[in-house]
Amino acid sequence: MKNLIEVNGQMYKGRVLVTGTSRGIGRETALLFVRNGFEVIGIDREESSIDIPGYFHLVRDIRDKDKLPSINGITYIVNNAGVLYDYEKPMENNLYGAFNIEDVYVKPNLGNLSSIVNISSTTALNGHGEREYTCSKGALISYTVYLANNLAPYGVRVNCVIPGACETEMNKLYIDDPEVYRQVGEQNLIGRWGRPEENARAIYFLSVDATFTTGETLLVDGGELIRNWYIRSKGEKRPYDNIIQI
Repeated sequence: MKNLIEVNGQMYKGRVLVTGTSRGIGRETALLFVRNGFEVIGIDREESSIDIPGYFHLVRDIRDKDKLPSINGITYIVNNAGVLYDYEKPMENNLYGAFNIEDVYVKPNLGNLSSIVNISSTTALNGHGEREYTCSKGALISYTVYLANNLAPYGVRVNCVIPGACETEMNKLYIDDPEVYRQVGEQNLIGRWGRPEENARAIYFLSVDATFTTGETLLVDGGELIRNWYIRSKGEKRPYDNIIQI
């Protein structure tokens, strides 16, 4: 943990930069860091839905590098901002936006920066999303390994969280259809959709607590990828069959 920082007379454990904080996983991540004693600076194209001490909001588009303001003393970066549909040009936002965050904020903060967490998606591994979204999220996994290799000499860990189906505004089209909502929830082993705060806890863990982990990906998908590949042959028995009736 870096030394405490003082902002307007308030002491914080560190300064966290989170993109895409107006809703969903980004919002819950920002709230979790603030509640744990960190100052959080959020960047989003929309106005903030967070109004608590310790959170500061910038209305900016991460695709426009020249309009990203200088910020010093950053301890953790979370590249969360993302768009879903191909017409929204996910490569420009999800991948090149993360590049812009690196270009503007990483070098000036070396020596203080401890961790970067990128947010990908299970579609990067199963190919079930739209083309550009799938490719942008797959590229973020490669980008994580690239950054981990290059920033390790400076004491910066870089990891990636891979959410499965999560109850966020981005997935509203699927959530609002009861049958689709049910089917998606049944695709994983836990049998429900993930929640934004569950992903936020994984992001916080990789940022703050996983001090010997870098270049890794953490699935927060309820076992979705396992379930997708799970086929039992006819008549096959397993040790835990019939212990709990579901």
